[in-house]
Amino acid sequence: MKTVILDTETSTLNGYPIEIAYAPCSLEQGVVEINHDQVFDAYFSCPEPISLGAMAVHHILESDIADKPSFDTFKMPEGIEFMVGHNVDYDIQAVQKCQPSFKV
Repeated sequence: MKTVILDTETSTLNGYPIEIAYAPCSLEQGVVEINHDQVFDAYFSCPEPISLGAMAVHHILESDIADKPSFDTFKMPEGIEFMVGHNVDYDIQAVQKCQPSFKV
């Protein structure tokens, strides 16, 4: 897995990640191919309440994450060289809250 499309949702602006999703992909003859059997999407709990502003944006409620694993249990897969996403720098910073040693 070298390239992933990444998206995160956080508890506040620049807060803890409460949803992390990625889809491994490659470019084959000019077409983006998604590796569907390795797509990941999960909710995580965090140590602070979800702000009303964040809830308005992503529609994730406290009850949605109440029994989920802690955000700091998440680890990105090995071998990622490239990340694609809207505002991907924000998503990388969110992932680094889970895994401070993660670098792309």
